Amino acid sequence: MSMEEYSMVMEEYSMVIEEHSMVMEEYSMVIEEHSMVTEEYSMVIEEHSMVTEEHSMVMEEYSMVIEAILVDHQDAKLH
Repeated sequence: MSMEEYSMVMEEYSMVIEEHSMVMEEYSMVIEEHSMVTEEYSMVIEEHSMVTEEHSMVMEEYSMVIEAILVDHQDAKLH
């Protein structure tokens, strides 16, 4: 291999290394963004869980109120 060919190969190799470096930097940013999105998703899931729990408690209270109304209605019918 001549010096000229060697020089061209090394130049190309240098460009490939530079491109690889840029791709790895971009990949790192994507990983960081994915991590933030995952964290945000986790918080949304936690919030959803709390809202679901709260909804369940409200529905339980609602059920007790309906039951009390029905009992009162039955009592009113009997008297």
